[in-house]
Amino acid sequence: MHVQLIYGRLEVAKHPFGPFPASHNHLTLAHPSGLSRRCPISIHPSKCTTTPFTRPYLFKERLIQAIDPYYIAKMEELAGSTYADDVDLGGSGFVWGGWYEMMDEDEVLSYSLVSFLTDVSPLFLPDSLAAKRDTFFWVPTLAMSIDFKYRIPSPSELAQLPGIAPRTVGVLYSSKYLIEGRHDCIAEIWTAPCGIGQSGVAIDENWRDRMFCMAVGTQSAMSVSASMNTKHEGKGRESAKL
Repeated sequence: MHVQLIYGRLEVAKHPFGPFPASHNHLTLAHPSGLSRRCPISIHPSKCTTTPFTRPYLFKERLIQAIDPYYIAKMEELAGSTYADDVDLGGSGFVWGGWYEMMDEDEVLSYSLVSFLTDVSPLFLPDSLAAKRDTFFWVPTLAMSIDFKYRIPSPSELAQLPGIAPRTVGVLYSSKYLIEGRHDCIAEIWTAPCGIGQSGVAIDENWRDRMFCMAVGTQSAMSVSASMNTKHEGKGRESAKL
């Protein structure tokens, strides 16, 4: 993987409880403008419970997820709809949102971790459609690019930033095209206000406005039979590493 910063210095996402930094000679859309982007996850991570990974990831013992029920309901609704029912003239495509959290205490936010998480795609198919499949499938990445929107805080900075969880991120995955197994995927990686299921957290009603999109990953992928990936399992392969 090659990551290159080509357009100057990025500000660190360190303003969780203050106004967004003012724009200096650049066009910026910020809250409360209705044109600005805010955290697209509907449920606060402290109110979530973990959901097991259904895909056979080797690293799933080191990463937990909490799926946003809003997107589960949305995908089930769209699965039974047609273009005639959809308010989006172009069709909605697949959308999945939720929280990811690293289990190891030393696995905190970093460029390598954020890059890795942009590639941990969920099972896009809603349960009603996935239940009709008699085989698992694997989705290898063919090409991927990552655009970092803010500088990732260092471990020492994270320790001094209230309102930004060091090991938890919000994720939104979307895919608009699925043609003969080939599909596109866009992943947004957001800061999180706390850990998944963390107790004793005071929830600000405007918490979504205080999160930052750290990076957006765009990739092309291919859906193939899982047997192409599992047939060599146990034949000298090392355990998963991040």
